[in-house]
Amino acid sequence: MNLQEKTQLIKEIYVLTHQLEHRTMSLYETARSKKRIHEIFALCDEPIFQKQLLEYKALTEPTIAAQQFAKQTPFSRTFRGYFQNSDALEDGLYQHPEMGWAFLHQASHWQIWMIPAPSRTALISEWGKFADCYDWLLKQQQLYQCLETDQEYQQRITKQNQTCINKRLGQKLETLHTDNQTQVQVHSINMQEHTNTQVSDQVSDCIQSLNLPSAEQNSDEKLESTNCSLTSSLSMQEISEQVVAESHHAQTHVPNIDSIQIGQFTANVQQIPLLKPDSVVLFELRIHEQPEINLHIDLLIHATTLEHWDERPVYVAEQINVEGKFIKYLMLLGAESQMEAIRLAQLFTQQHQHDVASIKTLSITLMSQILFKPHELYQHYQLAENIWHKTDYFPFIPATLLHTQKFIQFEEPEAQFSTPILLLKERQKLRLIHGDQRIALSRTEQAYPYLILSRQQGLNWRTIQTVINQLPQPIDVQQLYQALKLYIED
Repeated sequence: MNLQEKTQLIKEIYVLTHQLEHRTMSLYETARSKKRIHEIFALCDEPIFQKQLLEYKALTEPTIAAQQFAKQTPFSRTFRGYFQNSDALEDGLYQHPEMGWAFLHQASHWQIWMIPAPSRTALISEWGKFADCYDWLLKQQQLYQCLETDQEYQQRITKQNQTCINKRLGQKLETLHTDNQTQVQVHSINMQEHTNTQVSDQVSDCIQSLNLPSAEQNSDEKLESTNCSLTSSLSMQEISEQVVAESHHAQTHVPNIDSIQIGQFTANVQQIPLLKPDSVVLFELRIHEQPEINLHIDLLIHATTLEHWDERPVYVAEQINVEGKFIKYLMLLGAESQMEAIRLAQLFTQQHQHDVASIKTLSITLMSQILFKPHELYQHYQLAENIWHKTDYFPFIPATLLHTQKFIQFEEPEAQFSTPILLLKERQKLRLIHGDQRIALSRTEQAYPYLILSRQQGLNWRTIQTVINQLPQPIDVQQLYQALKLYIED
């Protein structure tokens, strides 16, 4: 088969696959298209057709396609499976909370879910084609280095096996050495006893002949002095060990409590293994009656005894990843001061390769009322007392509150995850002025950074259009925001 014929067949495959994906065909037409695709693959079983074959299988045999695709990747050992239900996917993925990825398939659309760091909420790709989702996974892997490749897995297992073999070999050699040494010591002791007996007899005869009783007395004094020195040395060593033990105990002391009461719910208490303990003990709280809360909030508590935590303020933080993308809220109970709250929040987020965007404080009473209401948490967070925030900070707004269709069309520059969107509040709605490029980065985010203006400030869509017409395009979001503020002030 020459190159031209292969090219024609590839084009035909693309046409047939597109028809299966996007056209409503009769059963006869569908069967005929599938049969023709099978005929082409039978004729051309070459590597050039493998990608097309996989895309076709993703339409007709998605389970097999997902499994075969995963085996071809360098991350096949961390692949957790193919799922059609997000709840089942979460169960399968979080059975191995240290790392993993999985496919979610609904209709003709695909997503990849992957764990970005041990015991963290999964990152989720946008809905898209089969192979496009894998491109997204590779980008996340470059950012987080969170998946172990098959080669790394094999090296780790080989190293563990070699370590085990060396350990067993060392134990065997130590046993042999001990046996030999014991035999040598027994022989040495026998020889020494014989020698000591002879020397003792000679010394005794010498002392008696010289009539020097003080020699024995001096020998006893030296022996007593030596014993005192050894006793003192051992005592200091024991004291040192006790100090170290107490210090270690203070660093790793875990209060003997399994749960605490938050409002009407019982929260289970589980210690978090920190990468840099630094005498800090943090606990994660999980409420089994409300498992969805952990999708929106990392609920933590810090206290040496878990007493009096409900008498202290609640510190709430916005967590972001290295790109500036919102992850979820962090809610910290039991911190004794604002400085301690900042340090603990940063300690927790850094070990997951995240960062803190801002920290505010709420009362314990208000916290228990809004804990299970993410929208109310956002509203109260905007009004809460500010403790700390990053330079160039923009607050985050839940994506579900937005009308993301842009009313006025104009060119925007490329955005980053840290780029804010610009909103206009009119009545009870929040409408998008600027932010097409920002939202296009990911449509699965929980929240976006934002700037906001209100119609009550004297703005309407006509005046916004007037200001936009005066600016050179593409228009930067902060440039437009400042221009509209100047218009309001004038």
